[in-house]
Amino acid sequence: MADTGNFKRSKYGEKSRSGESIAKKSRVEDINLIPTKTVHVRNLPIDCIEQELFGIASLFGRVTRLLILKNKSQALIQMQDQASASSLIQHYQKTILTIRGKNLYFQFSKREEIEIPTVDEQPNSIILVTIYNSTFNIDIDLLYKVFSKFGTVEKIVISSKAGFQVFVQYDCIEYATEAKNQLDGNYLYPGCLTKVIYSSYPDLTVTQNNDKKRDFRNSAPKTVVVIPQIPANFSSPKSQSNSVLIASNLPEDRISPDILFTLFGVYGDVIRVKILHSKRHTALIQFTNPQQAETSLFNLNACPFYGQAIRVNYSKNSSVSINRNEQESTLTKDYTNSPLHRYKFAQSRNFQHIVPPSPVLHVSSINISTTEEQIKELFSEYGTVIGFRFIQSEKKMALINLQTISEAVEALVALHNYLLDGFNLRISFAKSALTKSTA
Repeated sequence: MADTGNFKRSKYGEKSRSGESIAKKSRVEDINLIPTKTVHVRNLPIDCIEQELFGIASLFGRVTRLLILKNKSQALIQMQDQASASSLIQHYQKTILTIRGKNLYFQFSKREEIEIPTVDEQPNSIILVTIYNSTFNIDIDLLYKVFSKFGTVEKIVISSKAGFQVFVQYDCIEYATEAKNQLDGNYLYPGCLTKVIYSSYPDLTVTQNNDKKRDFRNSAPKTVVVIPQIPANFSSPKSQSNSVLIASNLPEDRISPDILFTLFGVYGDVIRVKILHSKRHTALIQFTNPQQAETSLFNLNACPFYGQAIRVNYSKNSSVSINRNEQESTLTKDYTNSPLHRYKFAQSRNFQHIVPPSPVLHVSSINISTTEEQIKELFSEYGTVIGFRFIQSEKKMALINLQTISEAVEALVALHNYLLDGFNLRISFAKSALTKSTA
């Protein structure tokens, strides 16, 4: 997820710099606007880039198109459905988002879909790939592995322009077309969207191989692997030896060590949680190893949680200590021997199903006598259920679709390990999507 550390938020109804009430401004803007799946954003800073907006919007659902209107300080964001667009707008009517001193305003667009001006592209063996929301470092070796899935890669050049762009040259147009068709508008890995177009260059110039340019015709790696779900070789320098995260902007009246254990435990085995006594909106979370901490940071930073976007970063502490006075505290808890750890076995299948927070939840360990109505009624206490289906004929697993990511997060932390008809439910975020017609 995109790092939103530079964005300042203030509560609904506060005064803008011009003295106008944000609450009043939002109400005026929404009059006679018919809900669509496209969001109109105004008052952008002149240097705002697509990556920033994608990172903001992708918290609420899949972004299918994004267009910044140059020199107008405006943008259009097309979500996968109207529900995602509504969630985004409703959230930022209550919480003001500021980028570099500019308060952003969100409302429905009159357009159902974005009509992006098309350029008469000529098929070419070279493609230009724009990668949005690249939280981790992406190097040429990884890019070669990813794009070699579609054919023989001859050259790669990483652009020095704003954002992350890369030129990939194949040995024939057919391979380039296949890569474009497969990757354009899809995710390179969770939360990392790609836009692919044909380049107009006839050939890429690589005079010397380095970390930005490489000619693979005489130096290609021997192995080719498929696109990674969460690339194991992505890393941040801070993550190499630190298994402790610090989470802030937490809703202090709603959290407890158990709730944080459940949420962060989706991405790794949490062994200790410590809510800071002097800052109840901040907590330290220690994992079994640094890789699990990194996976959790990658997926949960800026995650909507009880109406707030939580911030997650690496802690300066290498471990979470618990002294005698804190052992009985409601703010600190040790989970070293918890039976609810998801990843205690090295060959656990849970490693294969790690995905970012989504409105769709995977529910397992269901009693075969439990009905669809029971499950939907239970989850409806935490949001609007817009989709449901059992995965197997035995009805031991199911997918359930809440209206927003925030509702799904609240349902997960409340109902994971919930006892229903004698069985403890197991809940995680799901890869699969559901539609309203399955409700």
